[in-house]
Parts: sequence; C-alpha cells; structure tokens
Amino acid sequence: MDEFVNPVPADRFRATNGPWNELRLNAPWSVGYVTSLIESRTFAAKEEWTHFYYESGAERLNLLARLTEDDRTTLTDFRLAVTNLARIERLPWALKNLNFNFGRTRDELAEKSRVLHERVRQLNAELSPEEAVTCVRFRVVGETWNGVVLRERNAVTVLRSLLPGLRFEKTAGDFDHYYAVDYQMFIGKSLLAGIQIKPRSYLESKAPYLLKARRANAAKNEAYRRNFGCPVFDVVAQTSGEIMNGAVIDQLRALASG
Repeated sequence: MDEFVNPVPADRFRATNGPWNELRLNAPWSVGYVTSLIESRTFAAKEEWTHFYYESGAERLNLLARLTEDDRTTLTDFRLAVTNLARIERLPWALKNLNFNFGRTRDELAEKSRVLHERVRQLNAELSPEEAVTCVRFRVVGETWNGVVLRERNAVTVLRSLLPGLRFEKTAGDFDHYYAVDYQMFIGKSLLAGIQIKPRSYLESKAPYLLKARRANAAKNEAYRRNFGCPVFDVVAQTSGEIMNGAVIDQLRALASG
C-alpha cells in the first residue's frame, strides 16, 4: 500500500507541531476518533480512506442540520477542546457522538488550517495559507493512514509472527484516547499488557510538544496499569512494520512465559 507523502518543507511542517497540539486541533472533538474511523472498515487504497473520511464529515453536517441552532453552534466550535472542555463533558452522549464518531469535510479542515496559519504566523514562523491547508489534511488524513494502516498493522503483523502464542487486539478509539494503548496483548483469555506503537521520533525527539505528549501518555498508561493491572510497552516501528527496539520482543516473551 502507498503511504501519504507530505509536500510541505520539513522545517515549515515542524513549525506547526507546537501550535497543532496547543490548539488541540487533533482532539477527537475537532476531528473525530480517526483511529476508530479508519479501523471501521478495510480500505484498499489511501484514496478510499480519504473519500470515506470526507463523506463521513458530510453525513455529520446533515445530522447537525436537524439540531437546534444552539447545539449546532456548540458542535461546530472545534476550539471548545481548549476554551471550554467542561462544556463538552456536560453534553449528552447523543450530541458528543456527532463529533467523536464522524469525520470532517474538506471545508471544515480548511477552517482549522486558517486557525493554524494564524497561530504559526504569530510565532513568526514561515507558512503559507496553502501550506497550512496541506499540513492539516496530512495530519488528519495522511498521518492516520500512515500510522494506523501502515505502521500499526504492519508492526502487529511482525509481532504476531515473532510471538505466535500471543494474541493482539486493536483497542477502540475512545479507549486509546483515554489510556494511550493501541493494542492489548493476550495469552488465551488472559490480558498481559497494553501496547503503544510509535515511530522512533516519538521516543527520541526532545521537541517540547512531544515531551508534553509523552508525559500525558505516561499518565494515561499509569491509569491503564491501575485499572487493568498490566504494564504498557512502547513498540517502535518503521512504516514497514520493522521493530526498531528489538529488546521489547524479549520483554513481551518473558512476560508471556510468566
């Protein structure tokens, strides 16, 4: 399968990292549980996934059109994840579901790109409006495909081949968001561990936004350990699925052997 390639120069794309996370443009409230959406069916090509995500966004807008003006205003305010998280938490699930479990349209992503562009420019970094659009689409649609369909699935295929006595099950999007666990590892019916599958840059980079993300995920992993009594392991993998931290295989094998 082909991967998405980001045409924006690397230095300009990096300039969007901090603002992207600061503004929480990647929050499920803003873009949906993209992992659940991409796992909801099998896509033969990245173009099929792209079409599905945008069509899911159009379906969401049709459903929003039936709501009261106040509810529509709330659900289309993607900045609430930063400005009023308590407001989101108080909403009934039937309303939150319309943001969490649907995609977004091209126009909606373009709106986020304008907010991203404005913030990047405030930080005196170089980024054109067109590049901002590309960055948003790549992060939401492209990185989800590259990370989930290519990196995660390929890595799990490798894990299953190296650890044939174990079972790896994909978690749901809300579960992943709460615990930062991509897969759960079982032997028979017994849960042994949670698994995070990440690129090398996630663990090695000293960028402030990634340091913050790692701290947040560590807290989520600790909640997983408390609630399920199992550790969480980081599996570093290339897009091809090749495991870069081979020692984790020995750790998982030792855990399974008791």
